[in-house]
Amino acid sequence: MDRTTVPLLWFAAPAGFVEVPLGGTAEERLDRLADSFAVLMPDAPLEQRLGSAVNAELLLEAQLSQGLTYLANCLHRTEEGEVTHGVFSIFVTAAQVDGPLTFATRTAQRLAAERPHAEVGVLQLPYADAAVATEDRVVRVPGALYGLTADSESLVRQIEIMIPHPAGRHVVLVVFSTEHPEHWAGWAVVVGAALRNLSHLPPRPAEPERTDLAVAGSAMSGSAVAGSAMAGSAVAGSAMAGSAMAATEDRIRRAFG
Repeated sequence: MDRTTVPLLWFAAPAGFVEVPLGGTAEERLDRLADSFAVLMPDAPLEQRLGSAVNAELLLEAQLSQGLTYLANCLHRTEEGEVTHGVFSIFVTAAQVDGPLTFATRTAQRLAAERPHAEVGVLQLPYADAAVATEDRVVRVPGALYGLTADSESLVRQIEIMIPHPAGRHVVLVVFSTEHPEHWAGWAVVVGAALRNLSHLPPRPAEPERTDLAVAGSAMSGSAVAGSAMAGSAVAGSAMAGSAMAATEDRIRRAFG
């Protein structure tokens, strides 16, 4: 896609983020996934590892078609020394945003009606107001992904943060999920740090170098909010002040009391 027709994002991943490469052809991604499963499942038969890689690539292709621009596995060490895991992703697709200044309020009202079990509100970031939805979900884990015959279920806590682009033609969706909700307070710090490092503006010279993300979003209805794939685009802002950072973390913590 012509990079001149879509906005750019700059993002500096916090410590503990291990980026999943999204570039290249499907064959190249499949080769990388096969190598990863060889490390994760060294004792599994080759056919099982290859099958897992194929299923993982199919899931990744579906997310890419929904506007996925960044994906990372996140590792966080608790005060007790336990290492917990989460997944952080950024989705960006084209959408007509009517009234960027009121987007967060209108979106939060819609989400509250559509998802009564979610904690929904408005998150006041330094660069824009964002609609935020947090909820616990039971998700189905395809057994084929791990070479198993039966599917399983997993309880995850997920937060979705939806931020309009100031030009009004895109919205970014930041999604974080973890199977360790008991450590949500610690993850709030991690998510807050990630939000600080996402911007539609180039980094200042004194700021850390950021990844230049080309946004390759497909057209999508402005009213559509589909779980972990919504319309998306760039976020205005640079460094977040300490007080604003604390407020962001507190808002995320309070999402589930």
